Amino acid sequence: MRTSIVASIAIPIAYWIAGRVLQSDLKALGVTGIITLLPELMINVARVGNESLSLVCYTAMLAVAVMTVHKPLSWRGWLLLGATLGSALLTKAYVLTAVPAVSAVAVVSLWSGEPGGMRRPKLAEMTIRLAVALAITAVIAGRWYCKCTVLPVHGPDKAMTLPFETYLWWQSARR
Repeated sequence: MRTSIVASIAIPIAYWIAGRVLQSDLKALGVTGIITLLPELMINVARVGNESLSLVCYTAMLAVAVMTVHKPLSWRGWLLLGATLGSALLTKAYVLTAVPAVSAVAVVSLWSGEPGGMRRPKLAEMTIRLAVALAITAVIAGRWYCKCTVLPVHGPDKAMTLPFETYLWWQSARR
């Protein structure tokens, strides 16, 4: 029950994203309705776990990405993008697929510029903003992923122990 309540936070965020992208309240309502009626989504959200939290974090990250594309020179958007991506990465590993998408936000921002006749951002400005967003992501989730890659895996799949063996070698070489 609680996971479904947490996941329901994604519905107004999805409506906001659809309204912002489609520029129509009716279309935004239709898209949000389709999202909420997806049976696989409801099956995953109804289980006890962090899938619902991941859904909310990922949806919030998408909302911030839309906001950032519309105002690419705003530091607020880039800082929030890094924070939401880092938070989402703590919930599920499949959020790693969003890291290239954050880079795509910077590329799209280079071509689109700000609405209202504002100047187009320069490559250096977007590179710095992207680097700061990814640095915030690394500060939030980096330690967790580093820890996960150096933990040993016992069992038939010994390929996963290579990072741990490298870590042990590095620790012994430091002494």
